[in-house]
Amino acid sequence: MGTDPAGDPGGVPVAGDVDCAFLRDTDAANGLVGLQLMPQIRSQAQIDSVKTGPMSFDLDALAAYLTALRPLAGMETVLGDPGPVIEHYIASTEATKALLAIEGPVPQEQLDTYIALIGDPGEFIMGQAAIGAATDEVCG
Repeated sequence: MGTDPAGDPGGVPVAGDVDCAFLRDTDAANGLVGLQLMPQIRSQAQIDSVKTGPMSFDLDALAAYLTALRPLAGMETVLGDPGPVIEHYIASTEATKALLAIEGPVPQEQLDTYIALIGDPGEFIMGQAAIGAATDEVCG
C-alpha cells in the first residue's frame, strides 16, 4: 500500500496507488454495467438474453476495472472496506465468463453454483457503495 498524505506509512491508499485516470475514463467505467446485470442472471432465459440481446456487457472491461480497484483493499470507509467486495466481484466476473461460454443450455447445477456465488442481488449491487466511497476518497 502507499502512504498517507503526510508521508507516514499507514496502509491507506493514495492517488498514486490507484489509477484514478483509468477509473474516471468513460470507456473503462462502461464495464461497470456488468455489476448491475450479473446478479440478474438467474435462469437460462436470462443467460440467453445476455448472450444475444441488447443487454450484453464487456466482462473483460469489467475485469480490468475491478483489477484497477484492488489497491483500495484494506481501506476503511464509512461504508466499510471495499476489498472483500472487489474480490467477490472479480470472482463473480470470472464465473459469469464461464457461464456465458457454455454452448447450449447451462447445467442447472452450474447455474445454482453461480447464483449461490452471486448471493442476494440487492446486497451484490449495494457492494458498490463501499467501492464508490473509497474511490471518491482516494481519487476525489
